[in-house]
Amino acid sequence: MKLLTTIRTKMKDESGQALAMALIMLVLGGLLVVPTLNFMSTNLRANIEVDEANQRLYAADAGIQYAFQQFAYDVDFDPATDPLVFPAGTPVNGCEVTLARTPIDDLTYRVTSVARDLNTNEVTTIEAFFLADVEQFETAPSPLDHAVATLGGDLTMTGSSSITSDCSPEPCHEGDVWVNGNINLDWSCTIDGDADVTGTCNRPDNIEGTYTPGSDPVERPEWLDNMVECYVTNTNVPTPDFVGQTWNEEYSTNVTWGWAGPYNHGSVKISDNKNLTLNGTQSPAIYTFTGPVWVTGNLIINSGANFVNFQGPVRVDGYVEMGGTGWVKTVNQAEQSILAYGSYTAGTVQSSAIYISNASASVILTSGTYGEDGSVIVQLQDSYDNVEWTNVSPCGTLPTVNEINDNGTIRQNYIGGKPYLRAVATVSGAACPFGITVGRNTTLHVGKYLKVSGSRSAWFEGPVVVNGNALTSGKIIDIGGSKYSGVAWDMVFEGTLRATQPTPNCSNKIYLGGSKLFEFYDVVYTNVSAEVAGATGSNMTFTKAFIVDCDIAVSGSSRIDAPATTSPIFVSRFGDVDVSGATMVDAIVYAPEGNVHVSGSSKLEGAILAESALLEGAVELKYPIVLRERVDVQPPEQGDPEPQPGTSAYSIVSYSIQ
Repeated sequence: MKLLTTIRTKMKDESGQALAMALIMLVLGGLLVVPTLNFMSTNLRANIEVDEANQRLYAADAGIQYAFQQFAYDVDFDPATDPLVFPAGTPVNGCEVTLARTPIDDLTYRVTSVARDLNTNEVTTIEAFFLADVEQFETAPSPLDHAVATLGGDLTMTGSSSITSDCSPEPCHEGDVWVNGNINLDWSCTIDGDADVTGTCNRPDNIEGTYTPGSDPVERPEWLDNMVECYVTNTNVPTPDFVGQTWNEEYSTNVTWGWAGPYNHGSVKISDNKNLTLNGTQSPAIYTFTGPVWVTGNLIINSGANFVNFQGPVRVDGYVEMGGTGWVKTVNQAEQSILAYGSYTAGTVQSSAIYISNASASVILTSGTYGEDGSVIVQLQDSYDNVEWTNVSPCGTLPTVNEINDNGTIRQNYIGGKPYLRAVATVSGAACPFGITVGRNTTLHVGKYLKVSGSRSAWFEGPVVVNGNALTSGKIIDIGGSKYSGVAWDMVFEGTLRATQPTPNCSNKIYLGGSKLFEFYDVVYTNVSAEVAGATGSNMTFTKAFIVDCDIAVSGSSRIDAPATTSPIFVSRFGDVDVSGATMVDAIVYAPEGNVHVSGSSKLEGAILAESALLEGAVELKYPIVLRERVDVQPPEQGDPEPQPGTSAYSIVSYSIQ
């Protein structure tokens, strides 16, 4: 302030000092002009770039909105097959707009819109996920909404057999039946539910619910056949290929190891059709194999007590016999997280990729507690180069997780043969906690048969494949005997179990019996017959599916145990299912071309879907009504979307600017 006063005083003095002051002001002004102009120019350029970016953003968004109009409101547009092309010759804000679409699953599509400035060639990309509004699709009635449904034959009930449900409070009459044929009831047999029948019922008064003769027939559920076929496909794990493998130990004679141990081996090959016998009897006789094992003859583990630990793939071209006392384990490689466990909201989440080097791998989906509207669908994708990705087809979608089957683990083999794998999860509804890991499988491949006897227990973390080129007493698999008392577990199959013959013969079978405790956490499949005959105290847990091409016979006094929310599917694809004795069975029984016969004092908690059904004796069939809510045993939404004016058959559930 004092400086300005001095300047004004000097200027009024008219002594010639004003010129000096003017020159000083001129110099100061000159020094400020250039930076000021540069600042203004920079701001102008920045404003131009921001404006251009905004114009590209608006143009890319126009592409997304155009695609949304096609998906949601064009009733002639098929989102799966019809071309998705932005109208040619119509640049938006000086930009060329291109669209791309990638199907994630039957209900979800990823749409990418790219706007390119025709003057600068700069681009802006927007990626959005379109999810079908499944409430606008028609759903066909499901045969599995019923305790019994027959596809072409009668429902016959004799003795004091009954059909009821687990609804509460009683009576609520939810043990429904739907019969393509007639219902034949003894005087003391009851159906505590509705009965729809194409023919008639001889005792309609024994039906507690509504009786409807002359109803529409039950149609064979194609969706269930497709699911079963995928389950079978995923058990077909390739035989380990040891081309280029360097072996730590290689023998061309029969090898017998009987020392006490412990003893560690790396990779071992027994060639020239020779055998490997492990029969150490002094505790602790522990054999650990840290690399692959290839026995071109037979693998024999006997005597007692000994313990065998395989940490790499095992290929036995002959048979495998496990007797004596002790345990055998096959151990998968450590699992690697590809999507961290956390709570995810509605939208699509893509995992990281993992290199599996063409090996068989298990994808493990672990879930927490879901809300009423929460669900997750995981689609596997694979790649040759970690750049171009395709959906694993036709069986690369994991079973849907929702409130009914949450707080659990779902495993699925990947056998696609490509080196890279990832997962895309579509989340609906409320926040859903889950994570996805991948582990390379330690597989056991047996060329002839697998036999377990004595007090031998086994835990297979990876898949087991038995090729059945030779039999033991007419069996591809023969598992009996008792549990080894030194461990809490007995016969555990974490991975899939596949037992097949090159030329199937229904007179041959797999046998699961004795006083063993069986745990199957993935699919069991055989193309011969199956006999399940556990003694008292034997317990069998099937988590996913037990699929047999020929007959299934369940007898004895064991229990096949599972909660209704995860009860497995017992499938005889071309034969019959017979449950007898005092067996307790928790399962959904499917015999589309055969008869289901339940007799004795057996109790079945689940449902029957078969050509025909016979309940005989003191049998009780209890239908768990939660099956009507389980996504994995209900048909997918069917029909075409029917949008109404002002409504949409699709929603944008995720929108991101790249």
